[in-house]
Amino acid sequence: MAPSYSHEATIRALTSYYTFLTNLYLSPGTVIHPPPTGWPSIITQSLAPLNKNPTVLHLLQHIPYFAQAGGDKVVLAQGTWPVSYHDTNFQTQIQDAAQRKYLAEPVYEVTLPEYAVCLAKGTRDGYYIILDTSRGVIVWGKPAEPWGNKTNDLTPNEIDPEGPERWKRSETFEVGDFFEMLKEKFRRMEWMPHPSGATDVYEVDERLEENESCEALKGILRDAGWPGDWEGGGWDRKGADEKMLEMMDELDDL
Repeated sequence: MAPSYSHEATIRALTSYYTFLTNLYLSPGTVIHPPPTGWPSIITQSLAPLNKNPTVLHLLQHIPYFAQAGGDKVVLAQGTWPVSYHDTNFQTQIQDAAQRKYLAEPVYEVTLPEYAVCLAKGTRDGYYIILDTSRGVIVWGKPAEPWGNKTNDLTPNEIDPEGPERWKRSETFEVGDFFEMLKEKFRRMEWMPHPSGATDVYEVDERLEENESCEALKGILRDAGWPGDWEGGGWDRKGADEKMLEMMDELDDL
């Protein structure tokens, strides 16, 4: 059966992933949730430059976001942060066309249609996460990789690689499956919280030999009981954080 979009299921999947990250490495208060009526700052006029349809706007009104305090951004994956549609500074900046491309599109040369929205984006080493409400799927990839570099069964490979819908030519997932896949990367320690804090995630590169720091980080997590209850809890995060700080101090002394 083909995927279909669900407002409630999308919010539930995203919230579950953010709760997982809060148990793993985010500081308390990083994830902020909307009131029952939705984010009051998100109205048709405030996001009008993005030209999104009511389905997308309704979702953006009701999803959680990260409270970014300035400086380096708190991330949800390596080099990847949520787009802050609720933020009034963001809403002011997107009035400018160049800023709009930089802040709200997955990559500068792509403009998403009204039914699709970039939930998260990042550096060249990070990822973009696009929700396509017309198909009820997540499309994700790396800005540094060409469209279609990685595909799967849900990827519509017949789309013109040079056309306006070329963003669809990347790995595509049902929404719930996507966020579960991200959790699994942390459970298997393919991704790990970075010792320096919540502004980075350590991503193991399988093409390279794992170095001593990587193995030490895995050891700290295992000794603390990771992956715990598999939902980010049931392990000694405080003890692991202390060991990671010691590890950073030792590296600084080298």
